[in-house]
Amino acid sequence: MTARVLGAVLAGGSSRRFGSDKARALLDGTPLIEHVIARLLPQVDALVVVGRDWVGVTSIADRPAAALGPLGGLAAALAFAAAQGFDTVLTSGCDLPTLPQNLRTVLGDAPAVALGQPLLGVWPAGLSALLDAHLAADERSLRSWVRCSGAREVDLGPIANINTTNDLDLLTHAGELAARSPLRGSSPDGVKTMATAYGKTNDGSGAMLAGALGFGLGLAASVGRKAAVQAITASAGDWFEGLKAEHKMAKGIIEMMEKTTDQETTKRAALLLSLQHALGKHAVQEEDVIYCAIRASGDVADADQLGQEHNAQVKQGLYDLEQIDKTTPAWLARLAVLKADIEHHVREEEDVVYPRLRAKLSAEENKKLTGRMNREGFKVA
Repeated sequence: MTARVLGAVLAGGSSRRFGSDKARALLDGTPLIEHVIARLLPQVDALVVVGRDWVGVTSIADRPAAALGPLGGLAAALAFAAAQGFDTVLTSGCDLPTLPQNLRTVLGDAPAVALGQPLLGVWPAGLSALLDAHLAADERSLRSWVRCSGAREVDLGPIANINTTNDLDLLTHAGELAARSPLRGSSPDGVKTMATAYGKTNDGSGAMLAGALGFGLGLAASVGRKAAVQAITASAGDWFEGLKAEHKMAKGIIEMMEKTTDQETTKRAALLLSLQHALGKHAVQEEDVIYCAIRASGDVADADQLGQEHNAQVKQGLYDLEQIDKTTPAWLARLAVLKADIEHHVREEEDVVYPRLRAKLSAEENKKLTGRMNREGFKVA
């Protein structure tokens, strides 16, 4: 007999750090809790919202009382599941809008939780009595319960958790970056893992941009993330088209930076980190592969100028933006200079130097150059 799985969205928290009801906070015009419901519902046989009422979904109260934290919500879900004949409970907080759409599969046998995000878990309904006893002993720590229950911790990679309005802003910006991607819509499912400061999107290009942002914020590297970050370049199918796609992506990030105000320092810092990573990877591909090919083709002066002059200007601009006070108009003024330097650099590459190199090479040579450039990009993605 197939096990029956109850989905449970734990939504009874007070949202103190967020400052308002975060379940109702909007991401892409939709409440956060609706994003969670939409991702969890296809994976379960039935779904409840715990700790609050929500229209269109069965709602149950925390157990044995409100204000017990996430364990009060989990206790209610386990008791409900046991009473209704469900075998296991698949849980998520209402503030995890990018939870994996295959969470039930990747967590495996119950009990198990996501490493670093124990609200994402799968639990046997039979643990209901044990959790009741745990709470009766005034044990409210979720991590203590994970240890007590013997739950495995499964590394699912970085997952966006919306604790503050800044977290929501960063996830929103990652989505805006995805919307600017030259490959938007090219893949209906795309890369499902974010590597990223924040957020997952439904297409591989969005994941790539979120991956760049995530790298800048120090999220853990993984092969999946590297593949996502390199996706925009590799999917272009040609070294020249791949570099043009990266140019377009960098332009989109800069345009978003230009729209920031002196009060949006967190947003400026996050976008700058995203730009630094995107251009850093781009420079490695150019300097370690493309410029070498240009020199080998006989255009030594062009390669030296691109590498020594233009890339140095870009690196200096990124460094200056790191040092300048992000609350002052000087920051946008320096960004304008960097933008001009990059645009000049791009025009010279795309209009003159790169077309000339591609014309000199045979189809097979261009193919090999594409493969080598992608390999170098993958190393630093």
